[in-house]
Amino acid sequence: MLAEFGVVFLLFNIGLELSYERLISMSKYIFGMGSAQMVLSAGQGLTLVHFSAQPEPFLTQKHTLYIPDHSLTPPQ
Repeated sequence: MLAEFGVVFLLFNIGLELSYERLISMSKYIFGMGSAQMVLSAGQGLTLVHFSAQPEPFLTQKHTLYIPDHSLTPPQ
């Protein structure tokens, strides 16, 4: 809880020091690097999942999903 307040105060302090003109001048850098970080992180995560994934047993015939019938009709 205390860490959350620290982050809020840090962001508030950065907001006080950052002018609109400086934010506009840094927008290409901020959005470009932010987008690159998201794409690279997603690529690394997908690569890790792809190479470490086990075969999915729920797609084979011997492992079927049982869904019980909870209707109010009597069994026939």
